[in-house]
Amino acid sequence: MAVTSERVPEGGNHEQTTQAGSSSESSSTPPPQLLDTASLNGQVPHNDFDSSSLPDANDFDSLAEVSLDDMLLEGTMTGDLNMEDLEDFADYSAFAQKLRHAPRAVEPLQPVPEQPFPFLRLPLELRQQVYGLYFDANDRLDPDALGGGGGMYNFEFKILRVSKQIYQEARAVWRRDNVFVKLETPWPTAGEDLYHSMWYKLDLNQTVHHISHEGLVPIVAAGRRADKFTQYTGRVLINAPQHDVTVAEYTIILLLDDLPKFTNIWYYSALGHPNLNPLLYLTFSLHDPDFPTDSKPFPLNLQNKLLLPFETVRCLAGTAFVGYDSSVVAKLRHLMEAPYPTVQESCEQAASLTDAGDVLLASPQTVQQAIDAYTSAFDAIHIKIQGRKRRVLADGFFDDMILEGRFANMPGDYVRVVLRLRLVAGMVLAYLRLGRPHDAAFWGMRTIRLVRERIDFDREDWDLHFEGAIDMWHIHARTGTAFAIMESVEGCGQELDLYEQDDVNSSTLWHLATKRMMGKEREAAREKMVSEIEEFGFGKCVEGKGAWAPSGESA
Repeated sequence: MAVTSERVPEGGNHEQTTQAGSSSESSSTPPPQLLDTASLNGQVPHNDFDSSSLPDANDFDSLAEVSLDDMLLEGTMTGDLNMEDLEDFADYSAFAQKLRHAPRAVEPLQPVPEQPFPFLRLPLELRQQVYGLYFDANDRLDPDALGGGGGMYNFEFKILRVSKQIYQEARAVWRRDNVFVKLETPWPTAGEDLYHSMWYKLDLNQTVHHISHEGLVPIVAAGRRADKFTQYTGRVLINAPQHDVTVAEYTIILLLDDLPKFTNIWYYSALGHPNLNPLLYLTFSLHDPDFPTDSKPFPLNLQNKLLLPFETVRCLAGTAFVGYDSSVVAKLRHLMEAPYPTVQESCEQAASLTDAGDVLLASPQTVQQAIDAYTSAFDAIHIKIQGRKRRVLADGFFDDMILEGRFANMPGDYVRVVLRLRLVAGMVLAYLRLGRPHDAAFWGMRTIRLVRERIDFDREDWDLHFEGAIDMWHIHARTGTAFAIMESVEGCGQELDLYEQDDVNSSTLWHLATKRMMGKEREAAREKMVSEIEEFGFGKCVEGKGAWAPSGESA
């Protein structure tokens, strides 16, 4: 009896041993790798990082080229099968017999149309468009795969099983539309000297969590699957040789289009931890997935896309480049020489953008442009805004004193808080003027909750010398207006229920705002607040009661 054993070592080379009497046919075809360029005698390769693309157990005999190692690594075995079972089955046929009887989910058969669509009669250009839609990364992103954050891609490769022709055509489109970058980092075992590293003492799951959740970076593969992935074009090795950290133990695969998101979160990590980048040495290398040992020159446009996103990763211990054109390397190194912005520059840029937003907010035709200006101002102080989502980054960066300019002799973190309150006040008013009270209430209440957590409102004088006090009470009044609009419109009950635990309504918010706006020094701010409330159809404060009512009504 012919007995053939196959093993796929970590490096990807296939070793085969054949006992006497075995036929050459049984050992001449190596197991296919992910999207291999070989035709595989009509067989279709499997996907190393998507187990759903592997052959079904019923096809085991006809697809013996798929190695046992790959099937076990991808978890496609079911029932009680495990590594020890392989020792009991030296023959493929006996192993396949047990595999057939292992319990597994059976999908119902779909009816086959009498006349299938003649797909191959379409022009090649149309077929390529179909392949492009099939492999579209935007449609293959599962945002909840990692519990939120950037999510993970779940590419589908069943189309490659249809025929040899479709495999070759579809694979070409897959390679054309998807360029991958391999990131290698050793930080899960880094020592005490790397305490400030964003990867310090993190396991792989925490590293992926940081990249995906903090940076909203979608992941293609991580860990073992990423180690086996060979279809990358760019490789980035991160280590710290001065601290004897040179071995890359953890690997992550990203799409090239998502690389700027990765370098962006690195940028903010470096701002918050200034001791991070001076420890790190980066090695950039090019890799041809089709011809790794005999690669052809890479287009300069592709090289720019692979390197230039790292322009924000500065103050490194060193860099090295393998395979890149000298002009692209020189461009990156020139960009890396620019210093990071200072706290003073960041705060003054945010203040200037806020001033511009206030001017735009005064005109009904440019309210949306005002929101855009406010969003850019948030970005200047490292707060990312996307709809109702907000991410506060690089807190440690602002832990510094501003010595000159508009905010001279003021702590950076204090100035940042003042700017945030002013920006939120502007955003709430902007959403009111756009007729979106739901968004206005959401923005206002989020900030009001944060203020309540940190400040004792029972103290009468706590806000007398606080630079952001006026803006904070504008937030209360404008949020009260948003509540008043929703309270007067049918169908807003569900939205109002979201704030039931806050124990607030339009009257309580207006009352607190007017109470804090008393006094001659705040008279102008109070008049502005009353004017804004009247702008949306609500009358003046009822004297002595501290409550507000619609025009013509009593409180």
